[in-house]
Amino acid sequence: MDTFEFISVALSFVIGLGVTHLLSAFVRVFLNRKRMRVDWIPMAWAFSIFASMIQYWWAVFELASLEVWPIGHFLAFLGMALLLFVAGALVLPAALFGEAEDLGDIFEEHGRWGLVVLSAYTMTVLVGNAVFWGSSPFSAVGLRTMILAGLPLGVVIARGRTVRGLITVSYLGLWVIAAWQASPAAY
Repeated sequence: MDTFEFISVALSFVIGLGVTHLLSAFVRVFLNRKRMRVDWIPMAWAFSIFASMIQYWWAVFELASLEVWPIGHFLAFLGMALLLFVAGALVLPAALFGEAEDLGDIFEEHGRWGLVVLSAYTMTVLVGNAVFWGSSPFSAVGLRTMILAGLPLGVVIARGRTVRGLITVSYLGLWVIAAWQASPAAY
């Protein structure tokens, strides 16, 4: 097993746990749909975090181009995976589904913290792109990444549901464009 294979297994383990959590949470929401009010806003954020996990997993292949792996590099990429895991675990905390009747209430109390973590992840990506790939934070991609980091925080501080909904839809649209442009079609 070479260094990249070892690194990719460790990152895949954490991302795999996050994907498992979110898929299980989606199933729990479906199974509890008659006992609880399902809210589209936390579901949309959970889906975007799930999609970010899949996109991160896909991007791990690009790490094969790094020839040397100092511990700091490994910890940086592991930290990104852990941030995605925590964001997903907070945005849909599956353990609470039997206790609450409103997914919006769960999101209000716990899930919004997942958006703070998602913003931290996105800022880490911005720094990682600059450090590892030489991408300027002030390029079009860097500025778009900064916007993607700020939008979840907008949901956290917004008071009205309409504003939260508009920010959520804006984030999803911008994220789809960014992920499409950043992800190679094949490796």
